[in-house]
Amino acid sequence: MSFVHAIKIGFLIFTTDDTPFEDMLHVHLLDNNFNVLDSLTIGAMYSTGSFSEPHLMSSNKIVFRFIGDTDWSITILDQTKFGIPYFSSIKGVRKTWQWRHYLHVEGQPKPEVYA
Repeated sequence: MSFVHAIKIGFLIFTTDDTPFEDMLHVHLLDNNFNVLDSLTIGAMYSTGSFSEPHLMSSNKIVFRFIGDTDWSITILDQTKFGIPYFSSIKGVRKTWQWRHYLHVEGQPKPEVYA
């Protein structure tokens, strides 16, 4: 599945692997020349859920549902923010190897429970 949102600096693209029980959501921010400015991945092994209900909260913030029975949000920052590569305070979120980020992700995924 994919979802594209055009913004003034380029495009915000959401794609999934469409793999049951291990779906990953890949988010890419591209400039108007299709150069990748920032990327992140949400998901983990054996996590379930599907990308759904994307909607704009403002011109730079989108909210959607994904793993962990959670409402997630991604905000496109006006200026880059320093960040440690591959580190995130949210379980299941991985950022690309770069020191400056344009994307800020929020979500509080609930733990998976298996019967």
